[in-house]
Amino acid sequence: MSQSWGPPPGYPPSRPPQPQYQLAIPEPDYYPIGDPPIRRALYFIGGSCSTLILVSFCVCALAVFWIIDERIGLTGGQTAAENLPPTAVATVPVVENPPPAQPVAPAQLPPTATPSPPPDPTANEAAPIGQPVVAQDVNAELTVFDIQRNVQPVNLQVPDGTEFIAVSIQLRNLQADAAQSFTIANFTIVDGENTVFTPNPDADNGRRLQDGQISPSGVQEGDLLFHVPLGHTPLTLAWQAQGSAQVFQIKLQ
Repeated sequence: MSQSWGPPPGYPPSRPPQPQYQLAIPEPDYYPIGDPPIRRALYFIGGSCSTLILVSFCVCALAVFWIIDERIGLTGGQTAAENLPPTAVATVPVVENPPPAQPVAPAQLPPTATPSPPPDPTANEAAPIGQPVVAQDVNAELTVFDIQRNVQPVNLQVPDGTEFIAVSIQLRNLQADAAQSFTIANFTIVDGENTVFTPNPDADNGRRLQDGQISPSGVQEGDLLFHVPLGHTPLTLAWQAQGSAQVFQIKLQ
């Protein structure tokens, strides 16, 4: 009995036909075939320059539009005047029934020092406070009662470094048949440095002495106010009666 070892019938099975794919057609070169390298370089340079010019134009246009917008405010919807900062307006508070204004006394300048006059041969020896002195040629008498330092006038402000001095005096008319005129300009104060000060005609402490007349056998009392540097000592009052040739001195300290 013979045996067959070959493949069975119908083996291997037949394979279905495979689809045929078409090969991709290669893309043509950008540059024409056969162009020389110089021409290709010129194409590249020309395209790059065109692109650079276009980009530069766009940037310049944007810059111009931005500057115009900043000047006139196109995109903000406001004019240049509206873009300005608002002007601050000061508000003044309204005070109902304001208090009456208080008078302000004028500030006084420091006293002006004047040189001491030359010695008067008719001047008498200085008398103490409380001792009367008599100008016999005009029949007038002076008595100094007191001196006050750091006096505050009611109508003036005292500048720093100065003070007002009030000298309380009494003038007596020794004539029984005629009145006598007097003026505060007949009085001066001399300090230890021989500086002369005249009475301040504006200062008032409530009992200042002013120019006037004394009735026959009458008296006149009041204060002479001098504006002097603070703390000057010693002080001497000089008096020369109206129409008299005599000069009297009274030691105030």
